[in-house]
Amino acid sequence: MSASLTIAGLASLAARRDAQRRRVCRLYRKALHHTLDWVIFREPFYKEASKLRARFDVNKDVVDVDAIERLIVKGEAEFKKFQHPEPYAVPWSPEGVTYARNPPLPAEVVVVKDWGREDWSTH
Repeated sequence: MSASLTIAGLASLAARRDAQRRRVCRLYRKALHHTLDWVIFREPFYKEASKLRARFDVNKDVVDVDAIERLIVKGEAEFKKFQHPEPYAVPWSPEGVTYARNPPLPAEVVVVKDWGREDWSTH
């Protein structure tokens, strides 16, 4: 009976550590992606990305699941606090500033594309 509890406890611990590992990876990717909102040009971005990676690497050897949980909660709160108020969007994407900038032509405007030919099917 105690062996099954130990195995169940180990399975639970492994599942919790795996969930924490995924949360840390997700937090790192989001933070790295949102760094581009603050630093658009690549050279300064590389420096900021290196600093971000160093901040994550400081705690990579922590094994206590409760300490890891506290670090994740602290990191998620810091990420939320320092998010850019106006995230960068590619100009031609649906969130961008030039998306659908050219309005459709009015109905009374007719576009003729035959370039002098009467019937395209016969030529």
